[in-house]
Amino acid sequence: MFFISFLAKRISFQGNKSVSKLVLYLAVVSIAFGVAVMEIAIAVVNGFEEEIQTKLIGFASHIQLGAYLPEANSEARPLQNNAEYAKKLISFPNVKKVAPFIHLPALLKSTESIDGIVIKGVDSTWNKEFFQEYIKEGKLPDLTKKNPYQVLISRKIANTLQLKVGDKSKVYFLGENTRARMVQIAGIYETGLAEFDQNIIIASILLNQQILKWDTTEIEGYDVFLNTHKNLQEIAQEWDKDLPMEVRARPIQQLFPEIFDWIKLQHQNVWFILFLLLSISIINMSAALIVRIVERTYMIGLLKAMGMKPLNIRLIFIYNAFFIIVSGVFLGNILGLGLLKLQETFQFITFDPESYFVYTVPIQWAWWDFLILNCVVIAICTLSMFLPTWVIQQIKPVKALKF
Repeated sequence: MFFISFLAKRISFQGNKSVSKLVLYLAVVSIAFGVAVMEIAIAVVNGFEEEIQTKLIGFASHIQLGAYLPEANSEARPLQNNAEYAKKLISFPNVKKVAPFIHLPALLKSTESIDGIVIKGVDSTWNKEFFQEYIKEGKLPDLTKKNPYQVLISRKIANTLQLKVGDKSKVYFLGENTRARMVQIAGIYETGLAEFDQNIIIASILLNQQILKWDTTEIEGYDVFLNTHKNLQEIAQEWDKDLPMEVRARPIQQLFPEIFDWIKLQHQNVWFILFLLLSISIINMSAALIVRIVERTYMIGLLKAMGMKPLNIRLIFIYNAFFIIVSGVFLGNILGLGLLKLQETFQFITFDPESYFVYTVPIQWAWWDFLILNCVVIAICTLSMFLPTWVIQQIKPVKALKF
């Protein structure tokens, strides 16, 4: 075995013909390029999923608890704030924060225009850290005071209605009796999640309670924030067993299924890219190995004449291929991880948030996935080399020594 590995190393990057060297270097470049593209695809798709999911959770939490409405046209029913089951939530595993909310559709009118919005009423327990990161002007509304007329609007709404921080605007709540309230713009945010930026306004929960004529103990539901993004559907199903019949837990995937379906589609594209690039790497490596075998026909014939078994001769070339594959994977890591680091640092590739929900290509350093990818590429490419080395079985020593 030592002799096999020794001989394989000696011939790894040595060739008597320029064509052999060219094919060899093309195989290395093919593997390096394939590994780099596969790592970039994994990092970008995982980054998309993490970035979009984080923004969705910022707007709606990991799991929402609300009234169970069996009929599509059922009107929202208020829940009692600080109910017994809600007090127990904070003690559940991975629960970080529980905050009550009320959603209420309305119209926001300025002197220039009018726009349809959804006012999310929250209190001081709200997940303000998320919006604090995306504040572009002004500040968050003060939710600790009893004055509920400060609001946080998005830059998209501000541009549409030509509003700025400090301006006052009328909100019209539609229903049997249309009611209007004057609100003041406390701050302007921009998350890049266009579907939400153009609709959601943050205000005190007291404002929505006044409009609905609910008392301060009545709410629409709870935003439950967890310490993990994983297994949310399983967690929600487990909670449903202990919740009252009129209350249901809905994970973020159930609240926005179309967005998560879009993310799943991107994962399917990644699997296709991985399969395609791996296949190309195997084909190029096989071609390089066959050229190497043809070039070393005399050596093969000599080794057979000396009594070496064909399997051991095949192992020499498979070891040879292994060293070349590892070299390609190493270079691919340098290229792929280097490009990812450049994108993370300089963010030179940008997107239209209207279509992709983000401003720039997000990167997630999925080190475990990268390690598995490297091992899989090396293992599959190396094992695939048993097929092209089968031609060694057909080489006759007498003819080879005349070659």
